[in-house]
Amino acid sequence: MERHDAEHEADRERLSKLYAEMDEAELEDTAYHAGRFNDIAREALKEAIAARGLNIEVEDDYKRPRGVTVLALLAFLNAAFCFLVVILAITHPELIRTFISRRNPSTEEWKIQIGFMAFFDSIGAVASVVIGFGLWSLRSWARTILLIVTVVSLGRWATGLLLTLLLAPRNLGHALISVRPIGLLINAAILCLLTQPEVEHAFEKPVGILNWP
Repeated sequence: MERHDAEHEADRERLSKLYAEMDEAELEDTAYHAGRFNDIAREALKEAIAARGLNIEVEDDYKRPRGVTVLALLAFLNAAFCFLVVILAITHPELIRTFISRRNPSTEEWKIQIGFMAFFDSIGAVASVVIGFGLWSLRSWARTILLIVTVVSLGRWATGLLLTLLLAPRNLGHALISVRPIGLLINAAILCLLTQPEVEHAFEKPVGILNWP
C-alpha cells in the first residue's frame, strides 16, 4: 500500500513539474484532453492552473467526436457479424453453402471454400475489434490504420477507373457501376471525417497521460 502511494506521489510530482513548464496555450490544449486523464493527472493539472490564476476549464468528461463513436460501433458490429459467420461455418456449414457459390461444387470443394471464409472472417473479426477499441479510446494508431485502409480503397477505385477510361472508354459506365458506389461514398465519408481538424485534434497524444500509446 505504501509503495502504491509512493508511486502515485511520484507521478503527481512528475506531472506537476511538467505542467509548471507549460505556457498558457499548452495548458489549454492539455485541459481539452483532461477527460481522458486519470484522477492524479487531472488533479495535478487543476492545481497547476489554479497556482497561476488562469481561467482555464479542465474537462472532466471523456470527449469523443460523435462520428468517431459511430465508426467504432460499426467496427464492433462488423466484428460481431464476422464472428457469427465463423460460428455458422463451423457448426452449420450447409446454411451458408448457397452464399459462396452459385454453382453446385463438390463436397470437398465447398468445404475448402467454407474453410477459407471462416479463416478470413476470423481475421476480419479480430481486426474489427482492435480498430473499434482504438477508435473508441481515441488511439492515434487506430486513426492511422483506418486512414491507410480508406486511402488504399479509394486509390484502387481511382486507378481502376483511370485504366478503364484510358484503355476501354466504352466500358466506363459498367466500371462505374461495378465499383459499388455505396462503398465508395462510405470510404469518402470516412476520409472526410478522419481528416477534420476537430477529429484529428481528438486523436492527439494527451500530454498529461503517462505511458499513453
